[in-house]
Amino acid sequence: MHREGKPKGVFYLDHRTIDGKHNLITDTYVTAGNIHDSRPYMARLKRLLERFGFNPVGVGLDAGYFTAPICYLLLAEQIYPVLGYRHHHCDVATCKVCPLLSQCTQSKNTQKVITHHIWEADKEKANEIRLSQWGKKVYARRKETIERSFADAKQHHGHRYARFRRRTQVQMQCLLAATVQNIKKIAIKLFLLRFLGYFLIYLIKSKLKILFMV
Repeated sequence: MHREGKPKGVFYLDHRTIDGKHNLITDTYVTAGNIHDSRPYMARLKRLLERFGFNPVGVGLDAGYFTAPICYLLLAEQIYPVLGYRHHHCDVATCKVCPLLSQCTQSKNTQKVITHHIWEADKEKANEIRLSQWGKKVYARRKETIERSFADAKQHHGHRYARFRRRTQVQMQCLLAATVQNIKKIAIKLFLLRFLGYFLIYLIKSKLKILFMV
């Protein structure tokens, strides 16, 4: 795997999908480390929609998914894409004296012409959604859901290392980890709901006693 900011070596990637409301893992899919994040995404999303009947309003994705095809296909499905972004800056003074300038552009005023993808309009639409107030809230939610889920998996469920060889075996490891994490989430939520129910019953009984005493 050769990715910016990532260690180099032989790795597997866990492409994980999280429910934004309850932080439950709805899909986990393993690929080799040299597979780009965007490649399996639409197929996995389609599987989720068909298998569970989800009707998502939008999806929050990081910059690795910010491609024209994904923006186009999500908007075609009437799903709002909220994707991260990367800044790319160039030093004009450096470009003017660069020995490779002639290979970069033939323009006399050193102005580079960029050809856009045929679905570039969909990327611009996705960018508008990301910059909206709703889009900012959705993207901020990522650090509380998918990023926290991966952190928990690495810290407590052995996600730092592949325990087996072959993709199918690692897929099994990821599914087991996701199952355990979901069980914990469901157990906590059920406990909180039951506790809240008991607390409400206690308040109602206490209020009735006070009313009868008055």
